[in-house]
Amino acid sequence: MTALSRRFLTMAALLLAGCGGATDPDPAGPPPLLERLPRNLSGAETAAIAASNGFAFDLLGRATAAQPGANVFLSPLSVTMALGMVMNGARGETRDAMATTLGFGSLPQADINQGYRSLIDLLSDLDSEVEFTIANSLWTRQGYPVLAPFTVDARQYFDAEARSLDFGSPGAVDVINDWVKTKTNGKIPTILNSIRQEEILFAVNAIYFKGRWRTQFKPADTRPGTFTKASGGSQSVSFMHRTEDTPYFRGQDFELVDLWYGAGAHTLTVILPAAGTTAAALATRFTAGEFAAAVGSLHTTKVDLAFPKLRLEYQRSLGQDLIALGMGVAFSEGANFRGIADDDLVITRVDHKTFVDINEEGTEAAAATNVGVGVTSLPQTVTVRVDRPFLVAIRERLSGTILFLGLVAEIPTT
Repeated sequence: MTALSRRFLTMAALLLAGCGGATDPDPAGPPPLLERLPRNLSGAETAAIAASNGFAFDLLGRATAAQPGANVFLSPLSVTMALGMVMNGARGETRDAMATTLGFGSLPQADINQGYRSLIDLLSDLDSEVEFTIANSLWTRQGYPVLAPFTVDARQYFDAEARSLDFGSPGAVDVINDWVKTKTNGKIPTILNSIRQEEILFAVNAIYFKGRWRTQFKPADTRPGTFTKASGGSQSVSFMHRTEDTPYFRGQDFELVDLWYGAGAHTLTVILPAAGTTAAALATRFTAGEFAAAVGSLHTTKVDLAFPKLRLEYQRSLGQDLIALGMGVAFSEGANFRGIADDDLVITRVDHKTFVDINEEGTEAAAATNVGVGVTSLPQTVTVRVDRPFLVAIRERLSGTILFLGLVAEIPTT
C-alpha cells in the first residue's frame, strides 16, 4: 500500500463512542452531545482531511527523529493551510511536489482549494462550548508585483487578509507579529524576528483552540506523582485524576484514551505506549490509517485515569523536514512559483510555533505557521497512568480532522 493510499484511509472510521456525565458542580450539567456533523462531508473535504492527517503523522515522525528525547507539538492543519496558500502560486514540478508532500497526490488544484474552503467553513462554530478559530493572511513587499489571481485565490479559498507592507520599515516585523498575537489570543506573541532582503511575501496561518472538558477533573484530586522522561530520568509533576466511563482502545503496543470537550465534537486523544515500546517508536511508525482504525475501535469502559498537567511551548523551522518529505524543489533554485509573480522565487523558510496548556478545566492551544517566499478483552475498570512519554492529539471528532499532534517526552517545569 502506498503512503498516499494510507493517508486516504484516515476517513475510514469516525468515532461514535459514548461518554459519562460531567463531575463539574454546574447544576446544568454538560451540553447536549453532538452525534454527527451538520451535513455530510463533501468529497473535497474528505480529501483535505485525509491529506492533512496523513501529513500530520509524516511530519511528526520526521520531527521526532530529528529531535530525539525532546517534546514535539505540531499543528499539521496550520502548516498545511499556510503551505496551501503558497501552493496556489506553484507551477509544474514544484506544485506537484508540494501537493504530494501535503498528501493530495494528483488531485486537481481546484479540488484542493475547494477542500480548504469547505474545511474552514466546516470547522468554524461546530460547538458553541468550544472556541476554535482559523485565520490566514498574506503579506507582500510594498511595490512588488504579485499577480492578482494569487491574491484572489488566497482571499476566496482561505479567507486570507492580503496586505502590502513596507518590509524595509523597522515596524514591519511588529505588524505581522501583532496579527499573529491577536489571532492566537496572545499565546503566540511572535512568528518573525526579521525580514530578509530577498523575501517578498509571507503566508501566515494562525489557529486558536480553547475547550472545557465535558467531564471535569476535580482540582482536589490533583496530586504529585512521578513521570519517567524519555531520557530515562524521572521528575515529580502534578497528576490530574478521574474515574469515569471513557472511550478506550488497547492496540498491540499502545493504549488510546479519548477525552471529550464541550458538546463532544472535539477531543484530546492520548496514545500511551505499552511496556517494551516508546512514544518515539510509535511516532515514527504510526500512520493516519492506523490512527483512524484505533479511533474507530474505541469503546466506552470505566477508566481510572491519571494525566499530568501540561503546559508547553514549541517551535521549529520545518524546512529540512519538508525537504526530507519530498518538497525539496520548492526550496531550491529550480522552484517555479510563476503563479505568484513573473520572477524566480523560492520558499525561504517555514517557521512553526505552538502552545498548549492542559489542566483540570480544559485545554487551550494555539499555533502559527509562517511560509516565507523570496527571490532565488478488558477488565471492568482500566487503569491508565500517563507517567511516561506519550503521543497526544487534539482533533475534531466528527470529521476526524487532526488539529494538533505531538509527543510529550517530559513535562516542562516553570
